[in-house]
Amino acid sequence: MKRIDSIIGDQILHRLHAGKLFILLAVIIILSTTTLMYAESSDAQVATGSVLVAGQGDPIENVIVSDGYSFTQTDQDGRFELKLHAAARWVTLINPSGYKPISAMHQLRPEDSSADLTADFELAPLEHSPDESFTFVYLSDVHLGSEYRSSRVRNEFIEAINRIPDQPRFIMETGDLSLDTVDRMEIARQNSLRYKMPHLPSIGNHDRPDAGPHRAYTYERLFSPVYYAFTYHNYLFIALPWGDDVVEAYEWSKTLLEKIGSDHHVVAYMHHWDGVRAKHNEFASLFKEHNVVGVFMGHYHMNRMTEHDGIASYMTTSGTPYIRDFTRPAFNIVTAHPTGDIEIEQRPVGHARDLSLISPATDGKLFRELAQSILVNAYDTSTPVRTVRASVFDAGVAGNKLHTVSLTQENAYLWRAEIHPDAAWPETVFLTIDVEDEAGHAWPSVNTLRSVADASARPTPQLDRMADFLPKHGEAPPIEVAWAYSVGGSFGVSAPVVYDDVVYVGVEQFTEVDRVNPVLVAVDAVTGSERWQYAMKGGSIRTTPSVSNGLVVAQADDGRVVVLDRERGQLQWIDQGMVSTGPSSQVFHRSSPALLGDGDIIAGGGPIYSRLNLDSGEPVWRHVDRSGWRGWGPPSPVVAGDRVLASIDNILQAIDAASGDIQWETSFEGALGGTPVVVDETVYLLARHAGRWEPHQAVAINLEDGDILWHTDLQHRGKSFSPPVVADGIMYAIDYDSVVAIDAATGQIRWRESFARGLSESDYLMSRDLTSGAHLENSLYGLVTGTPAAVNGQLFFVTRTGRLIAFDLKNKQYAWSYDLGTSVDAGPAVAGNMIYVAGRNGVLYAMVKRGE
Repeated sequence: MKRIDSIIGDQILHRLHAGKLFILLAVIIILSTTTLMYAESSDAQVATGSVLVAGQGDPIENVIVSDGYSFTQTDQDGRFELKLHAAARWVTLINPSGYKPISAMHQLRPEDSSADLTADFELAPLEHSPDESFTFVYLSDVHLGSEYRSSRVRNEFIEAINRIPDQPRFIMETGDLSLDTVDRMEIARQNSLRYKMPHLPSIGNHDRPDAGPHRAYTYERLFSPVYYAFTYHNYLFIALPWGDDVVEAYEWSKTLLEKIGSDHHVVAYMHHWDGVRAKHNEFASLFKEHNVVGVFMGHYHMNRMTEHDGIASYMTTSGTPYIRDFTRPAFNIVTAHPTGDIEIEQRPVGHARDLSLISPATDGKLFRELAQSILVNAYDTSTPVRTVRASVFDAGVAGNKLHTVSLTQENAYLWRAEIHPDAAWPETVFLTIDVEDEAGHAWPSVNTLRSVADASARPTPQLDRMADFLPKHGEAPPIEVAWAYSVGGSFGVSAPVVYDDVVYVGVEQFTEVDRVNPVLVAVDAVTGSERWQYAMKGGSIRTTPSVSNGLVVAQADDGRVVVLDRERGQLQWIDQGMVSTGPSSQVFHRSSPALLGDGDIIAGGGPIYSRLNLDSGEPVWRHVDRSGWRGWGPPSPVVAGDRVLASIDNILQAIDAASGDIQWETSFEGALGGTPVVVDETVYLLARHAGRWEPHQAVAINLEDGDILWHTDLQHRGKSFSPPVVADGIMYAIDYDSVVAIDAATGQIRWRESFARGLSESDYLMSRDLTSGAHLENSLYGLVTGTPAAVNGQLFFVTRTGRLIAFDLKNKQYAWSYDLGTSVDAGPAVAGNMIYVAGRNGVLYAMVKRGE
């Protein structure tokens, strides 16, 4: 690599040969050891120091040193001298390839303007070959706001990362390490020191407490400059600021990339594009010019992968439970290859040797002379599982081993093996599950008792006859797993749809932008066999699809509307009229398309809607207002006769389905919760009061003019996304841990009954977890996010921790719950004697009622 002053000297000599007279400038640059981006006075402060090999003291030559405005390099003795710009606040170095990046790669300028700065650094050589791939951790928005959150982050993030067997080389955290105050920033700093590898963050909007001479004072004192760079092998990483210093960061980055960018694959990271909007277009052009591998960020507390202005951009979920797309707190393992290719694996936190037997579950059976599956969830955030084995023993006195089988991994969580019990198996057996992880550690075994029955006792799926699902005895769930289908990715808020013996569900992905992933699947509702998968790159289908006229209609999270042939999953057409590559574009993670009576489609959410012809995809009209919009998941549109109901934050709009014109608007004090429900000429919905800590209201609205007919206060305080259900003149709402029955005509509460007996401590913990020092003090997340299903006098819904709950509406009481062993954000689908639930672990579960 050439010295920076040598490179600029070469460029000027080239210009001289071209006849351009830059003699004076050339002399100044060539004679100086410092390449300045801005002119300096002769009495400027000077930074001097050395860069040495750690533990050896040998000098390191040609190390780039900068004050954020100008650059110099170390000489053969490892020494440097740099005149500081008047506005410079620090001196930092860029570790050369072959040396490890370190957390302390900068020193602050003395507040005494007359004092020079001595800045000495030590760098350790890399221990790995530059021809090897390497991994690093990418996370964002941990928001340490209290000692409680600090404890949770230590346990769930830091210790989990430190336990990874093949240690990542460093932590790249993209802002909002804390929450607005100096003392909280101190907490975040103490936590960062616990990592076993360098912690290399960028600043976020909540990392700038109003203390000190400038907004970044505390951050730079505790962590890093607001913009800086480091290398790892043939990669150059550039961290960018938020809000302030953007112009300076752009000029600095531009100069740096012009000099050494061609020698490296470049990765940029920042809190979000929003934070550099003063130079957004310039940064985008700069990144494209230098073929940046990707831009990594956070800020919006959700997952999204997209191409922004032709640049691969990644926005990851939050480290706090306050997550807008309902994904769980997670970090990402990024594998960087010498070729410039990357791979991304997201790892949800809070999983330490999680092992559960899905099938046969508690009270489930094995069946003689019948092929059946043993299904196991086995997952650890830190260490992948290597092997899972199932052994069956006679539960009698002898305890003889009857069978042993190795399970096959189907996705990150699910393992499966087919067994065929023979006729000689006894009525009761021991079933043991043994797991070994990739670190060679054996997990504590699962040891269970299971009954064995004849094949004739196995329940048969029947989709044409609706069951009542009421338990015969006590509160034992009368269901068992009929089959489980797995996919690479996750099932989020997309609820399963059952249509003509087929289950359709969308798949959520967070991988490389250019990877082709399955985003919509069709599965046989009886057998669980796959009918087809539809795959695309750069997006997910997170919402519930619609099925009509032999077609499946779905909307990707970037706004693309996809229409497929229902039988084969072949693409019929795709509409991109609602897609925006802007830095603050809307994410459609809760907006399912709606079908009009004449066969057209209404798709979109918030202020962005389209009416599309179902057969051709041609737009009938569009309502695309992106002015100032930074939406992140409005509810689905609802078709009500010749109107379309659209929710925008705290406003409900009625749109003329024929023309797209707004007929009326009704505003509320707080945001709307969930998709409205229309019965006859009345709209039913949940809305919040004005205050963040105020309870929800159940509301009825006249469909004709938008007038409020009645409103009734509920008890839940905080965010709630589960829509109400209206049946037989009653509006049923999930009000935190109770079901509330409200007279649909008058708004009077008929009754309220708790389902707390079906909950676990983890349900309440997840709901309250963000109340300590975070945004929503005294506020709760709803326990349920999906849409309940009302069938045969029962209400079925799933908590966010994965407990399927049945509530007996006729007898006004909790009936039973079934633990699925995975997080769930979508409602269930009920068909015949089957219940279908899609889990965050990428597994679609089909439960069948016993005894049918």
